[in-house]
Amino acid sequence: MPTPRLIIHGGAGAITPTNLPHNTYLLYSASLLEVNRSTASRLAAGASALEAATEAVRMMEDNPLFNCGKGAVFTRNGRVELEASVMTTHTYHKRACAVVLLSHTKNPILLAKQMLVRGQTDGSGSSNGGGGDPSGGAGGAQGHCVLGGPTVEKLAEEWGLQMVEE
Repeated sequence: MPTPRLIIHGGAGAITPTNLPHNTYLLYSASLLEVNRSTASRLAAGASALEAATEAVRMMEDNPLFNCGKGAVFTRNGRVELEASVMTTHTYHKRACAVVLLSHTKNPILLAKQMLVRGQTDGSGSSNGGGGDPSGGAGGAQGHCVLGGPTVEKLAEEWGLQMVEE
């Protein structure tokens, strides 16, 4: 079995020793190394690539040093609008899912993961042949691979993900 690899970056912009104060650079570096250590540990314990990758992104979304998740930069209109996507090459009928235009979901990556995992089911857990409003209380993503705004944030609430004020 090949050795798993995780490649992460700290968001937009350059995090280098030459453009940050030394102590700030050390904070960024330590945070990124902790994400890598934690993820490597999860993989070694048998976590799937999907579990490990989404946990790595969640750690960065929760870290105020990085401009992702709730700590992201504002749009030109002064709003927080987040997005996330996840892709897998094994399991699940879908290979990728994305969520966009989020303002209240704390961890967009966890919502994208749930879209992938729940994407082929309706609320009863059975496969959905199509149609219908995915926010209609069914509980599943009903075959959609990209959802945005209030529609997908309603699903996030139904699925028990942490919601925050804009």
